[in-house]
Amino acid sequence: MVFLFDGRQDSLLFLISRGWLSRAFSIPLEKKADGKCTFLTETDRCSLHEEHGAWAKPGMCQLFPYSFTATPSGIYAYVSFASSGALLNQGTLLSEQRDKMQQQFELFRVLFPHVDNDWSTAQIIDGVSLNWDTYLQIEARLLSIIENHSDLLTALMECSELVLAYLPANSNVERLPPVEASVKTVDQLILKQLSELYWPADVFSENSFDINARELMSSFVQPPAVVTICAGLRTKNFLETQLDPLPTDIEQLLRRFVYSRVFAKLYFSRSYAHLSLLSGINHLFILVALIRLQAKAKKRAAGTLDFWDVAEIIRTMERRLTQMSFSREGCTILEIVLSSPSRLGRIRQLLS
Repeated sequence: MVFLFDGRQDSLLFLISRGWLSRAFSIPLEKKADGKCTFLTETDRCSLHEEHGAWAKPGMCQLFPYSFTATPSGIYAYVSFASSGALLNQGTLLSEQRDKMQQQFELFRVLFPHVDNDWSTAQIIDGVSLNWDTYLQIEARLLSIIENHSDLLTALMECSELVLAYLPANSNVERLPPVEASVKTVDQLILKQLSELYWPADVFSENSFDINARELMSSFVQPPAVVTICAGLRTKNFLETQLDPLPTDIEQLLRRFVYSRVFAKLYFSRSYAHLSLLSGINHLFILVALIRLQAKAKKRAAGTLDFWDVAEIIRTMERRLTQMSFSREGCTILEIVLSSPSRLGRIRQLLS
């Protein structure tokens, strides 16, 4: 659901002639009690679109589900997994919609004029720079591993090991200072906070889009006796029972999500919380682990689990990822806790 195009600098007259510049945010998108937009009909259709046409919708709605990443190699387009088309892998290939993608990219530039993807600041880990040509070499191997490995979590662990191979021999990737909590408890506390960040109790009223760095560090110093990673599942549950294998269609959905996010460069550097490449890959591993844990909690509560249960878990997470706005403290603690390669092995053991 992603592709690369040249991003030529077309005139904005096309946008101005249709009122995009003046109408980008002119309509407040208030929510109903169930979190749905007030302009949705009973059949979940946009009433503005039906009554007045596509151009009557706010700019953000016209842009959905597309996002764009500018790079030295060109513009990469991404389709949000909040979209049913992306979840089901349906619709016309983006490479066959080049003109539409160009128009959508122009709208993206109007809505987000200050988005700056300066890849000259990219790092392998904090303090070790990464040039663009080297990154492209690494990415080609990352995508091949993700696409071809039979197990996605194992594939992401191999991706992490690949990135490590590009570091100087004396690089320090285990940088968490001494704390009272055991390393396993630290792992569980990280999973707990990220789970609460991406799947809050009330996703429609929750306004916090930053990791609570002070709370997390305090829990490392004074760890709780029991860690509840996600609703209904305590640590002991994980150690007693193995995660059930997910159906093939769900595994394919997870693989497409990870592949798309890597291809579109939406997992590290300025495109996501200024993370280093290593921490970005490790974050994707933790996201997949948390999706599987959320799926297990859902199955335990309902007794069953189907494709749309997991799709809704991913849809919620995708929306939260889009809204994330990390503070400097949040970015720093994320970089520290996510750069550890040994953490992936412990979390994998926790899951299996």
